[in-house]
Amino acid sequence: MSVVDQKRIARNTLLLYIRMGLVMLVGLYTSRVVLDVLGEVDNGIYNAIGGVVVMFSFLSTTMSTACQRFFSFELGKEDFNGLRAVFSQSLVIFLGLVLLVVVLGETAGLWFVENKMQMAGRDEAARWVYHCSVAGFIFLLMRTPYMGMIIAREKMKVFAYISVFEALGALAVAIALQHYGTDKLKLYALLMLCLQALTAMAYWLYCRLFYRECRFTLRWGGKPVGNLFRFTGWEMMGTLAGTCKTGGVSILINMFFGPILNTPRALAQKVYMTIAQLQTNFYMAVRPQIIKSYAVGAMDEMEKLLFQSTRLTYYLLLIIAVPLMVETPFILDLWLKDVPAHTVFFTRLLLVGGLIDSFGSPLGAAVQATGQNKRYQIGVGLTLLAILPCTYVAYKVLHLGVEWAFYFTIFFSFIAQLVRADCVRRQTGINMRRFAREVVAVVVVVTLLSFALPLCFREFAFPALTAHCPSLILTLLSIFISILWTGVLVYATGITSSERRHLLDYLKEKTRKQAKEK
Repeated sequence: MSVVDQKRIARNTLLLYIRMGLVMLVGLYTSRVVLDVLGEVDNGIYNAIGGVVVMFSFLSTTMSTACQRFFSFELGKEDFNGLRAVFSQSLVIFLGLVLLVVVLGETAGLWFVENKMQMAGRDEAARWVYHCSVAGFIFLLMRTPYMGMIIAREKMKVFAYISVFEALGALAVAIALQHYGTDKLKLYALLMLCLQALTAMAYWLYCRLFYRECRFTLRWGGKPVGNLFRFTGWEMMGTLAGTCKTGGVSILINMFFGPILNTPRALAQKVYMTIAQLQTNFYMAVRPQIIKSYAVGAMDEMEKLLFQSTRLTYYLLLIIAVPLMVETPFILDLWLKDVPAHTVFFTRLLLVGGLIDSFGSPLGAAVQATGQNKRYQIGVGLTLLAILPCTYVAYKVLHLGVEWAFYFTIFFSFIAQLVRADCVRRQTGINMRRFAREVVAVVVVVTLLSFALPLCFREFAFPALTAHCPSLILTLLSIFISILWTGVLVYATGITSSERRHLLDYLKEKTRKQAKEK
């Protein structure tokens, strides 16, 4: 019997899209309100401090990946005793990580904030924000195994509801800032800490009520914990590199250009992360199926799912990225009252890097399913870590502009994809030449064609029609053309005939069900 449940993947993906679409809209509006209330300087300080705390986030990301991998693997084998043992052991590891974060955060991290970062005369508020950020990160760390269990069990409805609660909570915090508080930066940090605590409590409470394996038992040693430690150790290197790619660059920009340039980068990052969340949600719906396929030896199904998920993960970002990159100034003006300088350029560069990075999640899942991630993490980790020294030299020695951090990120992200593909070939036996032919070549062609028509309309038709039609209408028409044209290309040339058939069958089934309900 097939391990890959296409209907479950489609259902979970659709569910996450509906819920997370709301999260995306709420998140964008919240960012605008926060920027208006805090101002560019305080907003830049908050994001710069966040960059320091993000440097610790490699711990939670590493353990999140490890938990989801081992939980999905045990569920694939239907070994519930093994699942409970792995969960209990992961909790002990997380408690150790909490102690490590407290020690490092309140010593080395605090020293760095006080002595190396530019805070525009807001030193006391910056320290307050830092302490709240560290405490909030601890709550984020402790909720990770419970969130990992929910995702491994493919309970995407629960994950979506809690995400909506978190997004609405952040909006409530932003609205409260408009009416209360003398030092709004301090108040914002404190309220966001409370929101993190409530979210962590929601994950813990649900798992405690519905999953018996989430009740802690003191079980240590044996093969499960050894495998978990080895996997986590190597995973930590790659995750640290990815963290440096984001938080480390923010810190370097603050050190050489001040907090004022952290704001446009943070806004650009917010735009990218918001739309990339839709892509990530699809990956979350597919990842457990890839791991479960490997767990029972269904390699053909695993390969098929890898090819499908890589294409679709890329297209989900491309359909939004094309109109956003073509009409970046208009969309940012619509979102923000005053668009800080560099925000348009930074947004476009981050989207280019994001399209390249979209290959990473499916390829990484294929390697992580094997549990042998040493070669993968060393190769990818060293490649991504190269971004920081190159950026430092560009700023310190060559005195180049702020945009060079983005150029290095794009270049090394591309190299990292080549490393990932080679690791998948070596460790799973999947035919990567076929992957290059059926996935990479196809998405490159679709991407080039996707930009061709919208850019032609923007450069030639738009100026000619401006005298006869309002620019607002033409801009909206440009966005509509971009989305429609990209969608048509993806359907006509970007997916296989069997994938088109599955899509049509799924839509017909949904239509029949809705007709019966009426």
